[in-house]
Amino acid sequence: YFNDFSFSLIWGCYGESSYDSTTGKLVKTKNATEPENYITEYHLSEEQKEKVYALIEGLDLGSYPDFYDPHEGKIRSDPPMTLVLSVTVGGMQKTVRARDIALGYKADNEKGQRFLTVCREISSLLTETEEWKALPEYEFFYD
Repeated sequence: YFNDFSFSLIWGCYGESSYDSTTGKLVKTKNATEPENYITEYHLSEEQKEKVYALIEGLDLGSYPDFYDPHEGKIRSDPPMTLVLSVTVGGMQKTVRARDIALGYKADNEKGQRFLTVCREISSLLTETEEWKALPEYEFFYD
């Protein structure tokens, strides 16, 4: 099961950061004068892959709709955040899109909180790498 596991995650303000475990493509932002400077390659260790797999397995992704708002439409923020988690395991693929949701990783309900926590933990694992830290600082910030 585990060898057939791959995932991609899009996260952050407007969903600018992304990672795809099949290609190893790690993108800090697309919103830059020279976006190619914000792309690097990073491949997870077996231990990291197992950790991500366990996080996603505990989520029961199949129980989430394809388009999901962990805040149940209650909270909005400007700028918004986008999370898109896509998983392939055992030949099955599931993608959950949480577009333009409130910025932040707190939800009022348990299911929403689980989804936000898993996305935050995966993105933290990626942003703590030397490869991520070696990318240039953001050019643009949002007020």
